[in-house]
Amino acid sequence: MKAINNTIDAQAVYRIEAARLSFELLSEAFDALKATLMAIEKKEPHEHTHQDALNATKFALQFIDCTHRFFAVLSQIKGFKHKDDRFKKAEVYARKLVGARNFAQHLNDEIPKITAETYPILGAVSWASEDRLTSRTISAGTLPPGTTFHTLAYDTTERCYNKSVVFNIGNLQIDLSETHYSMHQVHSCLCEWLIESDRVSDQDVKPNVLVAGTLDDMSSSSIARYLRAKFVVTPS
Repeated sequence: MKAINNTIDAQAVYRIEAARLSFELLSEAFDALKATLMAIEKKEPHEHTHQDALNATKFALQFIDCTHRFFAVLSQIKGFKHKDDRFKKAEVYARKLVGARNFAQHLNDEIPKITAETYPILGAVSWASEDRLTSRTISAGTLPPGTTFHTLAYDTTERCYNKSVVFNIGNLQIDLSETHYSMHQVHSCLCEWLIESDRVSDQDVKPNVLVAGTLDDMSSSSIARYLRAKFVVTPS
């Protein structure tokens, strides 16, 4: 990832970097989820573990949270191509995530509202086998009466399941595969815009590492036992 330049507006930089870093995080979460599901698929049913279910749930929730953050800050970047078709399509998927994210983050409020059939409390992940002849679902936790599951959509013409990864939570179904694709498209739009607006440096982004030594010089003039040194980035 290239560094941002030609702007000293802190809020502009924060929004751009929040979007770019959130996209990397959502991509890592989606890749980790797919790798987890592939590993689960290779096991016999009796070999599946609680940790398998936790991992699938964790990566699905991470993907949803990071995707929500990515699109939210992208929407606030001044001058961005908010009328681009890729942004408009991604907006549709981003809106679908809100309910799922809110349900997971506000369980104390959501649980009392459950009056009908619902998916497992922290969600269930469904995906198609490699040959698309089986729909697989995994979730964690005890399942009380009324807990509901759905298969993936079955194509009666091709006689196989859709090749998707779907997350079911509350009474919502979120197609993570299509969501990831739409975010990938709008991220390409972001990259194009940054280049067109001459905001991309030739230099790669490097980790910001701060190593502080002893604070003996400060402690000699202080009556406090514990001290923290403060560092501030200044214009170059």
